[in-house]
Amino acid sequence: MTERKLRRPGKCGWLLLFCAIAWMSGLSLAMASEYHGQVTFGGLPLPGSTVTVTATQGEKTAVAITDSQGFYSFADLADGKWTIAIEMTGFAPVKQEVTVAPNAAAGAFEMKLLTLEQMRAAAKPVKEEVAPAASASTATPSTQVSESRRATPASNDRSPGTPSGAPAESTNPAAAAGTSAAANTAAAAAAKKKGAAAKT
Repeated sequence: MTERKLRRPGKCGWLLLFCAIAWMSGLSLAMASEYHGQVTFGGLPLPGSTVTVTATQGEKTAVAITDSQGFYSFADLADGKWTIAIEMTGFAPVKQEVTVAPNAAAGAFEMKLLTLEQMRAAAKPVKEEVAPAASASTATPSTQVSESRRATPASNDRSPGTPSGAPAESTNPAAAAGTSAAANTAAAAAAKKKGAAAKT
């Protein structure tokens, strides 16, 4: 058997290998880039804004929140066109198309405050459900008892031996006392009138 020796690559082979690696790494860098920017209001940073980027082709999205200086950053966005949307409570939303590329300029977005009318319209009033009025079936037992006493005819207050045509006697002592006091007052007033008429 003859033994074949492996040949080492020469200078030309090493150069080709190096060029291929450099070309592939450059290609991968060109395919994804960092995109960053700042959100401001009146020239001042606006922290807490929600920044959403959506690929114009496809459904890929990424979300970031601005930091205390209003900056946001997306590390690996594919190069090309993206739609950026910025939202913050009390401010008009911003939507714009941007181009992501290795040397693209940083995004700078100025937010505008909504008017009071616009804030009210955006707030969407909450409708409260009104509970239906309590029916007799859901009333408390004490309420049901008092209502049944009011609705009960006077004939039910009669004692068993009282004829149906006779007036019912009140079983409530306070009511009876009130009735007799009123009768006594009326009798006294009538007697006073008779005495005054007799003197004249």
